Amino acid sequence: MSKIRIGLVVDFRTYKDYYKRFYANHKSKILEFHILERDLEDGFAEKIREIKEFLKVNKIKEVSFHTPDRIMQAVLFEENTPLLENDKKKMYLMLDNLKKLSNDLKQEILLVFHQGIKLPASFFKGMSENEIDAFREEKLRQAEKSCALLLEYVKGSKLVPLLENSPPSSAADSSIHFFDVAFEDFKNRLGSRKGFVFDICHAAMAVESFRQDKIRFVGMESLRRKYKGVPDSLTSLEKYIQLAGKNTAWIHLSDANGILGENEGLVIGAQGSIIDFNKAFSEIKRHVANKICVLEIVNSHKDYSLNERSMEEINKFI
Repeated sequence: MSKIRIGLVVDFRTYKDYYKRFYANHKSKILEFHILERDLEDGFAEKIREIKEFLKVNKIKEVSFHTPDRIMQAVLFEENTPLLENDKKKMYLMLDNLKKLSNDLKQEILLVFHQGIKLPASFFKGMSENEIDAFREEKLRQAEKSCALLLEYVKGSKLVPLLENSPPSSAADSSIHFFDVAFEDFKNRLGSRKGFVFDICHAAMAVESFRQDKIRFVGMESLRRKYKGVPDSLTSLEKYIQLAGKNTAWIHLSDANGILGENEGLVIGAQGSIIDFNKAFSEIKRHVANKICVLEIVNSHKDYSLNERSMEEINKFI
C-alpha cells in the first residue's frame, strides 16, 4: 500500500522560497501553483518558462496548476459580461502555455478547475423550487458540454484537466455553489483519467451543512430534492472518500470549523474543527490509490508557518 505524501500550494511569487523550505524539512517534490488573474497579464509566458526551468532543475514530476475561478466560470458558462472576450483570451493564453509546458517537460501537468457555478443568493429570489431545480439541471448539461470542449482543446498534450469538488458557498464572496458539491454530480465529467481533485475541507463542509438546519443553501436544497434526501457521498466524509476514492487523482488538505466561506481553508487542527482527520486519513489509506496531497491553507502565501503548523498536526495521523 502506497503511503500518503504531502506537498504544498505556492503562487508565482513564493514558489522558489517555499519549495526550498518545505523540501528541507519534508523531502517533498509535490507542488500546486495557484494562478491569479493578474498573473495572466503581461509576462505570463515568461513566468511559465521560468517555472519550467525550475521544475527541470529540481526534478519535480508531480505538479498542478489551479486556474482562476472567475475566469473559468465566465468562459465555460459563456457569461454575458463585457469582460467575456478578454476572459477568453486569458483562458486560452493560460491553456496554450501550460500545454507547451507539459509537452516540453514530457510529463503530465494537472489543471485544477471548478465548474460548480457560483451565484449570489439574490439570483434565486422569487424562483420556485421547480424553476431552481430546472436551472440546476440546465447548468449541469452546460457544464458537461463545456468540459468536453476543454478536454478536446488540450487533447494531444500532457495537460490533464481535473475538476475539484466545491463547498456549499464561496470563501471569496459568499456566493452559492450550485453543483459539484456531491460526488454524484461528477459522473459524466471525469475525463479520460477518470479522476478529480478531492478537497477534504469542501466535502466536510457539505456534509456538515446537511447535519444542521440553521442555514439552508439553495444549491444544497436542490440536491436534497433530487436525491429525495442526502446523496450518499454527503452522508459522511468517510463515505465520500469511500465512493470517490478510486477517482481521486489529487487531494487538497485544509481544515474547516463551519459551513460558511469564512470557515474553510484553515490550519489543520483548527479550533472547532468539523473534520476527524484520523478517520479521514484512515479512509484515504484504504480507498485512494493516488495518495498525493497538497496543503491549501488560506493566507499561507503570506505566512509560511501555517504550512509547518499543519504538517505537525498531520504527522500525528500519517
